[in-house]
Amino acid sequence: RADIQFFLSAGPMETATAPLPQQAVARARAPNLSATFVDLRGACAAVTGTAACDGRASHPGLRGHAAMAELAAPVIARVMGWDPDGTAP
Repeated sequence: RADIQFFLSAGPMETATAPLPQQAVARARAPNLSATFVDLRGACAAVTGTAACDGRASHPGLRGHAAMAELAAPVIARVMGWDPDGTAP
């Protein structure tokens, strides 16, 4: 259905598989589905200054998840036509 928005992401824990969701977005767009890639690969680096996340076992912790939200929110808002503060039109 064209009225459904799909969001696929990669990162931040690993980046090797990032081309796969990007390919899935490209394939979804071919039959006129609405799909958008959300790049979360830099979320941990924004928090820790390294590729390592701030949580246990290299997972994002509280700050890592907040950084992921900061990266994803503007992309989702743009696609959904929301104001930057997240309000619907």
